[in-house]
Amino acid sequence: MKKTLAWLFFFILIIGCKTIPFIIKEYEIGKTTEVTVGSAMMAWGKGLSTSSGTPFDGLRKELSYSGIAQNVLQINYREFYIVGEGEYARE
Repeated sequence: MKKTLAWLFFFILIIGCKTIPFIIKEYEIGKTTEVTVGSAMMAWGKGLSTSSGTPFDGLRKELSYSGIAQNVLQINYREFYIVGEGEYARE
């Protein structure tokens, strides 16, 4: 009986901790986007989330608009680790 309960508990624990992959895609091909200086023009990435949808592990990449000087468009590339409920800049 105890062995059966232990297996049942283990099975419920595994089902409850199911991880679901997620994909970040914050852009559309062929669509004009207007942004302010310092804002992300496009972002993409992937990772894992819990069954409730909370991301806990992943990587987010983005291109952000930094301004324009004469005829040069300045764009920055940034990466962020997604850990728990926070995002941390990657160096």
